[in-house]
Amino acid sequence: MTKSELLGRMRTNVNNCKLVHVSMFLLADDTAFKRYVFWSQLFFSSQPNLPQQFAHEEIAPLLLDKAFLPIALPELRKAVYRDAVLGSYEVLKEYCKSTDQDHLLKTQPCVTFLRVLRNCVAHKCVFTFKPWEKTFFPVTWSGKTIDPSLEGKTLDEDFMSFEELILLLNDVKRFSEEKLN
Repeated sequence: MTKSELLGRMRTNVNNCKLVHVSMFLLADDTAFKRYVFWSQLFFSSQPNLPQQFAHEEIAPLLLDKAFLPIALPELRKAVYRDAVLGSYEVLKEYCKSTDQDHLLKTQPCVTFLRVLRNCVAHKCVFTFKPWEKTFFPVTWSGKTIDPSLEGKTLDEDFMSFEELILLLNDVKRFSEEKLN
């Protein structure tokens, strides 16, 4: 993997977070289904080589059901959150290992913080620490601290909001741009 590919994947993770953030507001609006129908018809009429558009009957229940959206939208947000955390750390670790720069990962608070979040997300969003991992604590980034007192607690938006995740990923991306070869 090249540095350019690393940065591209990290940028994609950040952009996915931003897009789902905007989508939350657009999809919650009462006119979402009407706008979907209008724009999908316009799009597919200008793209004759694409497969037939997805049936509106499949989309209508999602966008029109006021009981469903308050459940589905936060789940979509959580899925993107998990994917961004897992994907960002794994691609960074892979790149650093393949370029003999993995020693730099431990020197950056934002990367160490992301690593601990990655482990939490991988364990059903519950902070779980192995004994040797506790030697890294406390881990602080942007006024937030992870330490052994979080053992067994669930990661939630009160601890690390979606917006804060975007800021963390931007810091990790900046580290990758400025400190890695």
